[in-house]
Amino acid sequence: MIREFHNEDVLKEMASIVGHDGHWVWRNYEPGANAIEEGLHGFSKAEIDALEQTVGPLVKTLAIERGAQ
Repeated sequence: MIREFHNEDVLKEMASIVGHDGHWVWRNYEPGANAIEEGLHGFSKAEIDALEQTVGPLVKTLAIERGAQ
């Protein structure tokens, strides 16, 4: 989950690909020494919780690896 790439609309579109019977895992981005690009950010706990409430019901299961935040 990278703030600059993922928003509610994008995640809903991705959920439609995963499907109602699908299993999905989100991992919140944590910048560090092995960052894929400078200037990218993860989401706060509150933001992840809000996205989980709106997007989670679109798939069978949603697991979230929240990281350090």
